[in-house]
Amino acid sequence: DVALDAGFPKSYHNWSNGDSTRRIMVNQDGSYYVDVQNPYGCVGTDTVQVNVLDINASFTTNSYVEEGQQFMVSNQTSSTASWQWDFGDGTTSTDEEPAHSYSDTGTYTVQLIASQNGCRDTATQSVQVSPSTGLTDAQEAKDLAIQPNPTDGNIQLRLPDVKNEDVTITVYDGEGKKVHQKTTTKGASSSLSLDLGELPSGVYQVEATVNDKRYAGKVTVR
Repeated sequence: DVALDAGFPKSYHNWSNGDSTRRIMVNQDGSYYVDVQNPYGCVGTDTVQVNVLDINASFTTNSYVEEGQQFMVSNQTSSTASWQWDFGDGTTSTDEEPAHSYSDTGTYTVQLIASQNGCRDTATQSVQVSPSTGLTDAQEAKDLAIQPNPTDGNIQLRLPDVKNEDVTITVYDGEGKKVHQKTTTKGASSSLSLDLGELPSGVYQVEATVNDKRYAGKVTVR
C-alpha cells in the first residue's frame, strides 16, 4: 500500500475516494486529489498521480540435496529488482541466481527478498539436506546444475557455456556402476534434456563430457 498524507492535522480533508482523514492508504494506480479547508475557511487543493509497483518474489530450487552437493536457485520474480538471499545457514547472497551447498544435514529455509523502489516481497522454500552417499564428482569436473532435483524422470542439465557441440552423458548408480550413457548434440539453448524415468529410485551421479571439458552433479530419482 501507498500512504498519502495531506498534512494540516486540524483542517477538514476531502479526498477524491471519499475519505475525510488527513492520511489515506491506496493500492491502485490512479490520480488522487484532496481538498483541505482550515478552521478559517481557507481552501487548498492538491493532486498526486500514483503508480503502484507490483513485485512478486518467486523462485524454484531443489527440495532435497546431499551434504556438499551444490545446487542453484531459479529466480522467477516478476520484475527487475535487487535480491537478498538467505540460505538459513548463515550464508547470504545478492546475486540474481546464486549457487549454494550445505555442509551439515537438516532442513533449511531458503528466503528471497526482492526489492525495487522501496517496495519489497518475500518468498521462501524448504531444502532438506541428507547425508552424502559417498559418490565422488569427476576429477577436475565443473559443477553440473540439474533441475528438478529430486525428479520423477525428466531432468534438465544446465550447460550455458556449451553450444552446438556433441555431449556425452554418463549416469552412475550409488555403487559407481554405469547405468546409462548416450551422446547427443546440444543446440543453442542453455539446457539439455535427459530422461531417467526407467531407473529405480536412488541417488545417481550424472557426468557430461564435451571435448576436454567435464561436468558432474548428483540427482535423486524418486
